[in-house]
Amino acid sequence: MRELGFIYDSSIYPFGLHDVYGIKDADPSVHTLPNGLIEFPLSTTELLGKRIPFGGGRYFRLYSLLLTKVFLSKLNKQGHPAMFYIHPYEVGPIIPQIPGLSAYRKFRHYYNCKNGQARLRILLKAFKFGPAIEVLKGYNEYEFEQSERT
Repeated sequence: MRELGFIYDSSIYPFGLHDVYGIKDADPSVHTLPNGLIEFPLSTTELLGKRIPFGGGRYFRLYSLLLTKVFLSKLNKQGHPAMFYIHPYEVGPIIPQIPGLSAYRKFRHYYNCKNGQARLRILLKAFKFGPAIEVLKGYNEYEFEQSERT
């Protein structure tokens, strides 16, 4: 990705409890990879000795809003920015139906979508958010040329 002109990436989820994705031993904080690409990993927190995800998507829908706020606050108090992501269907009026999903996957995919917009509005009022590149620019360790693009 760095060779293609990207300066940061956010594709690592640093935990190992999911059946499809996650890298258990990945660094959970913003860091630079050997090729110079800045990794801004999806947000996790420590709970009962385990690293758990909370940075958006299904975790935003499954966890209580209070828990999400606590986790965001905890990460910010530690001096780390949070990578929060959202899928459009989780906050929009149209929730596409995917045929053939098991009951478990249907639950994971659709639970609490209808409340997503209201929940997101609450978070947007409670915390300061910005585009990843702007957050990284404010994170003292990294300096960017204005001409650089993600």
